[in-house]
Amino acid sequence: MIKLYIIILSILLPSITFSQQLTIDETLEYISEQHSENNAYKIVNNRLNERKYTLDKEGFLTITSFADKKIIGTATAHVDDLKKAIRFKKGYSNSTIYIDCAFQNCFSCNGARKWYETEYDIVITQEYQARKIYTALTYLFSLFDQIDFKRDIDDPFATTNNNVTISDSSKSEKIKLTEQNGTFGINVNFGDITESFVLDTGASETTITNTLEKELIANGLITKSDYLPDGLYKIADGSIITQRRILLKELSVNQYSVKKIVVSVGNVNSPLLLGKNFLDKFKSWSIDNNEKTLKLSI
Repeated sequence: MIKLYIIILSILLPSITFSQQLTIDETLEYISEQHSENNAYKIVNNRLNERKYTLDKEGFLTITSFADKKIIGTATAHVDDLKKAIRFKKGYSNSTIYIDCAFQNCFSCNGARKWYETEYDIVITQEYQARKIYTALTYLFSLFDQIDFKRDIDDPFATTNNNVTISDSSKSEKIKLTEQNGTFGINVNFGDITESFVLDTGASETTITNTLEKELIANGLITKSDYLPDGLYKIADGSIITQRRILLKELSVNQYSVKKIVVSVGNVNSPLLLGKNFLDKFKSWSIDNNEKTLKLSI
């Protein structure tokens, strides 16, 4: 009987695994491949022309142009300086995607000389392929909104946004966790609604169920304008699926309230996961396995 149970479990386990959101690096790699393969200027004077999109830890997006694997130019901008509203234009012989600056001349371009631009144009021959890149870029920019790059953190004249507040500073920094089948549970509040989530430091994004989504809508905590472009997620078999994504105005854990946090929406059987995008809002965090506590610092 035990052997039969093990066999059944081994068959079912692959179907129980949850989808994993495409990371920024995976999305950048996808865009790089699509751009290079479908670039209108792929062959220039018998040279292979390619593009590569990269993001450094400080938040600078760099688009590098190659010819025969040699760098011929770069365009760099900080993601906080971009409008993050991609424009798409269908032309006579090709399609163009425009990445616009929120601040004038945010793109620093280097080639034979150095100059500045207020937009970056992506020209693709096939409209179908261009629209895939457009969708991927829109998704990518929604990921950028989840990250605080701590830009100019030591500059007193730089503007900063504090997305974490404390309701009661007298409370301990340590938050009690509950043990749940080898995982830690934590209470998460959405206004007057409280749910027990799994604290999952390996999940890049916080996840709610469609049942909780409906409850938050009914209580006015989610509106139509809060929805982001659908997220791209890789499941166990390697295929990519989409899930709804929402920019929640606020959620709180104990005395800490976090504003503007992105959540993805799973089905009714999906676990409620408090992911790393919540923890990344804090200056530091740590888990004490013995005390079963989470310590957060801002």
